[in-house]
Amino acid sequence: MSDLRLPSADHTSRPWRIHGIAGDFRLEDLWALPTPGGPDDLHHLVRQMADGADGPDGGNPVGRFLFAVRWKLGALLGWDKPGSGVGGRVATLRDRLPDDLREGPRGPDLSTTPFTSVFQTHDEWAAEYANKTMHGVMHIGWVPDGNGGYRGQMAVLVKPNGILGSLYMLGIKPFRYLGVYPALLRSIGREWREDAARRAARAPSGTRAEGSGSGERSGAGRRGRTPPERGGRHRERALIEQAALPRRMPEGDTAEFSRAGARVASVAHGRTGPSLHRSSPQHEGSQEPVPAPMPVAVSAPPGA
Repeated sequence: MSDLRLPSADHTSRPWRIHGIAGDFRLEDLWALPTPGGPDDLHHLVRQMADGADGPDGGNPVGRFLFAVRWKLGALLGWDKPGSGVGGRVATLRDRLPDDLREGPRGPDLSTTPFTSVFQTHDEWAAEYANKTMHGVMHIGWVPDGNGGYRGQMAVLVKPNGILGSLYMLGIKPFRYLGVYPALLRSIGREWREDAARRAARAPSGTRAEGSGSGERSGAGRRGRTPPERGGRHRERALIEQAALPRRMPEGDTAEFSRAGARVASVAHGRTGPSLHRSSPQHEGSQEPVPAPMPVAVSAPPGA
């Protein structure tokens, strides 16, 4: 997990909007998230973290136990009373937002923790939480991963509430690194892979799903499929060959066909050839004039 922990400069050197909103908060932790994707995939990560089933303990028994102990202590010591949170002891950070962020997307609240969303942009999302000990911010940024792709980056910003808050943050630090963060990061990575696979399965054939990391060729380039251009030429050739094949006509239609062809040929040459006679099937013994077939000259196309 140590390879996912980042130096503070990876957060402070970037032009995040959160710097101008939570400048009085300190950076407590910074992590690279195992969420490879494209430049526009932050919204998938935001939705995953807001709706994730595992919660802040990452679905890990150790993390679940630590959070259970924490909530029990908070209930006994009054750390989590309603008046000690956002909108009570502290004002929401939304009161500090500039007009463009206040009027823009807020982002979703988390379903498994008491974090409420502050703002969301194309590459940045912030949610806040407060109790009697501190006011905290979870900041998710979407950054280049150095390999041509993008990934998430999670910063934890805190503003302790006096000496109690400082002692509290110091006391829980070992538990965060040993039990909470390892399980949480594994859970985020697992859910991301599962969600990316579902998005890829739902994507229309021949397209690339967001966050899938797939560069598979699509459409006519896939093996086993005939390109549309080639298929059109094959169909034309088949039709020509089929038209050239001799067809057997019913005996009663042969003379009629010859007669029609002869008339067309005669008109084309401005003359009528000698007549032939055949018996009409409706009137036995009667004779009906039939123009004789004439040879037809076919002109070559210009330039041939």
